[in-house]
Amino acid sequence: NDVVKLPLPVMPTEPSCRCAFVLQLLSSRPARANVQQGARSQLWLMSFENAIEDLAELGVPGGLAYDISFNKFGIRVCFLGISQNLPSYARRFCKRLVDHHKRLIADSSLLTPDIVDLAVLRAKRLTSVSKLRKRQIIGSLVDSTATDAAIEGSNFLNSCGGALSLAQGDLLPKEAISLLEELKVIFKGYISDDGSVSLSARPSLSSIVYKPMWKPRGASPCSVPGMPLVSDACGRVRR
Repeated sequence: NDVVKLPLPVMPTEPSCRCAFVLQLLSSRPARANVQQGARSQLWLMSFENAIEDLAELGVPGGLAYDISFNKFGIRVCFLGISQNLPSYARRFCKRLVDHHKRLIADSSLLTPDIVDLAVLRAKRLTSVSKLRKRQIIGSLVDSTATDAAIEGSNFLNSCGGALSLAQGDLLPKEAISLLEELKVIFKGYISDDGSVSLSARPSLSSIVYKPMWKPRGASPCSVPGMPLVSDACGRVRR
């Protein structure tokens, strides 16, 4: 009962081929961000999610899904899939993530009016902030450009001083370690290894396994071609 686990979509209790991988990039910037920085970081993140819709949709037939969100410790990225396809999906996702600020500067159309409108709508629905702060957030969202969002995204990545990771389900330790090493290469040059995040500032695993909002919602290993040949329709398989 003391084992830390990420909440996953409900499936039968039998052993399954499904697995998950969590990567928490550590940065104090989100917790210390002012209104303008917070607004621009959300535009950077929302424009990134919009830009990777092609990757997300391609992953659906393979039972792949993701979740990405800022928290007080930095940013958390979660992947859901099976061991045969999750690593390659995670690599492609993270490569797109570290390059997004460059693409956003080169092509301002990636920050569409619809993204800004959605960000404003979410800001209006905030219940934990004062009316004055809410107006400030909305003002910053409306006034920010694609370049502003890109710079904030770049500043965030360069503020990261380490990472935590968690593998769950049908992902062998050697597979998880191999993926982590590959992700280190992808984030090299952005995440510092200078020990800027002290051990006392590192979050516990239990604090980063809050419920993900998986995207796309319809991803399931049941739809993976050939799965019935190695397991039943729910993806149950022995390893």
